[in-house]
Amino acid sequence: MKYIKSSLMSLSIIVLLLTSCVTWAKDITIATFSLESLQVDSAIAIMTPIYKRIGYDMKILRFPGKRSVVEADKGTIQGELLRVKAIENDYPNLIRIPYAIGYLNVIAITCHEQPEITELSSIVNQRVGILRGVEVFDALTKNLKREVVNNIDSLFGILFSGRVDVILFPELDAQQYIKSYGIAEKVNIGRKAILKMPLYHFVHKDASNVADKLMQVMKPMQESGELDRLIEKTESAYD
Repeated sequence: MKYIKSSLMSLSIIVLLLTSCVTWAKDITIATFSLESLQVDSAIAIMTPIYKRIGYDMKILRFPGKRSVVEADKGTIQGELLRVKAIENDYPNLIRIPYAIGYLNVIAITCHEQPEITELSSIVNQRVGILRGVEVFDALTKNLKREVVNNIDSLFGILFSGRVDVILFPELDAQQYIKSYGIAEKVNIGRKAILKMPLYHFVHKDASNVADKLMQVMKPMQESGELDRLIEKTESAYD
């Protein structure tokens, strides 16, 4: 009997020690675009292991257009996956993690018979098509003749139908779309981006402790070059 009691006590101690070493990950919900996007996929691939490092499982909730950042700013969602720095002005409840997790390379796409556009100034007198809910595109075309659509198919549709002269698109997503649909011979893609902007992760101010932990992890990643290598690796996986 003493042996059994001793064995049970030893087993209880072992279980206690093992469970005390286990760190249970918490869920954190992050908002992003509902559109299919390799830029978004790349950001998810980067931020998922970073959140793991600080003890969180990142859950993605997708919204159309600007609604993702609106919901994040309201605090109904704990963060926004990736946006440009400028949204800080309109969404003051969001804390920007000051280390880029991607780069938005904006390219201009015209129909095949039209001239290539490689400079931002070249779209000034053009009819421009853009996707709804992308702040950068809104800002670039604010005073131009433009048409705003809800999805990628519609964007290329208004280009091919002649309703616009040029469409603006993230380079990473454009290459994949054009390849998938076999339309390379129908379009003229700018060989260089007309604009390049860093993209950042945002966390609601009520989760400022999470923001602090992310910064502690991501700062040395940025300083060592690990973060840039991770961006390059994830984006090149979609080539």
